[in-house]
Amino acid sequence: FFARPRRGASPARGWVRNNIWEDENMTPEELQTAANSGDIEAMISLGEQSLDGRTINSYKTAVDWFAMAAQKGSAYAALKASAISADISETYMSNAMCGQEAFDFWQKTTMYALDAMKDPSDPDFQDNSGLVMKLLEKGFLGMAFLQYANRQAEQALNTLKSIDPPTTPHLVNAANLLKAVCMVDVTGDSAINEIISIFNSVFTNAEYVGLMPDASVLEQLIFAFAAKIYAVILREGLGTVANPQLADAVLDYAYNALSEDVAKQGLRPQG
Repeated sequence: FFARPRRGASPARGWVRNNIWEDENMTPEELQTAANSGDIEAMISLGEQSLDGRTINSYKTAVDWFAMAAQKGSAYAALKASAISADISETYMSNAMCGQEAFDFWQKTTMYALDAMKDPSDPDFQDNSGLVMKLLEKGFLGMAFLQYANRQAEQALNTLKSIDPPTTPHLVNAANLLKAVCMVDVTGDSAINEIISIFNSVFTNAEYVGLMPDASVLEQLIFAFAAKIYAVILREGLGTVANPQLADAVLDYAYNALSEDVAKQGLRPQG
């Protein structure tokens, strides 16, 4: 997942102050008492234990514990809170739940990633700086997608400006696709050539398309939405010659490239 905290770290950084990481005999009640007294290690331990529940509610509890430790300066805990928030959002989305709660957890993904960046000299940030940026950018991307999905395309474009362009390579194409999809609603025909150029560039990128089966739920949903919009443009001949056969081919192409059922919905295979 990402690097665990160092067991020999400075007590000021909060990893071994009360030897909680080493003491496997502490009861949940003892950990709870220590956490309520402000012990960072206890908060992290309770967060880790909550993950063992493997349910949405247990993950939410884990986020709360890690967030408490993050507020006290733990970059590791902030990373955990950010990553788990992203997992919760994508779990919602994989079940076609794209409402406010999913949006809120994408927002938490960005918020806790920013918390992890507060002290660039923190070794736990330095060890995971690439992951921090990925989570930050993915959080903004998730927020923008849900804004678009809930008919807020203009707000989505503004959110995307926060990661223009993403520094995480595999998010660049997803961000460009989402930008093009939003532009259809916001700018209409006035930017159709730019929109078509983005779609052509991404959908002909065989390397990127080949990665889709292993891509996140978020990226697959963006890819699917873009394919549907691109197919409409091709079918109706907006800014180009109408080509219904190519429109069907784009839908087939996307359907076969994706692995998430929620993303494949509405992409009708042609054989």
